Amino acid sequence: MSSNNFSNLLSERSEQELRFFKQLLTVFGFSFSFLLALIGLKYQNSDGALFHEHSVIMVLLIIDVCTGTIALAMVTLPNSHNSSLLLVEFVCLICGAIACDLLILILVPPFGWFMFIICAFGFVCILYSSYPQILESVWQAPSQTPNGSPMPTSNEAETQMAEMGHNV
Repeated sequence: MSSNNFSNLLSERSEQELRFFKQLLTVFGFSFSFLLALIGLKYQNSDGALFHEHSVIMVLLIIDVCTGTIALAMVTLPNSHNSSLLLVEFVCLICGAIACDLLILILVPPFGWFMFIICAFGFVCILYSSYPQILESVWQAPSQTPNGSPMPTSNEAETQMAEMGHNV
């Protein structure tokens, strides 16, 4: 698949795909809020016991939420690279699923481990089936400007800077 075909594929994404992505984000946001409220109820009378009992899970949760927030910000920026948008959306969805799973792991550990194994298997299958597209989007992203045009060479950039200097 050439880079032009891949960029055309990404630019012609259907409204249905974008709506599905937004719905998944809504589901993860609602689930995360609900599970966080349940954890608040479970640990409401304990003074910091949540962080003492589940310190590793809480650190992973904080890292996951920060990563998901950065990925969501990259998706919503208007000047984000179209070629890496699919990869960033995938990272955002993975972070949402892992955040919910970490909260389930605190509330009901056996079910949380079961969900973690199922999610890990699903993510490995998805990555295995789509790794050529992901690799192509990663390698294509630095070579293009936000508007999708190739980056100017050093001679073109020097010419443009010289022209701007003469116009001032």
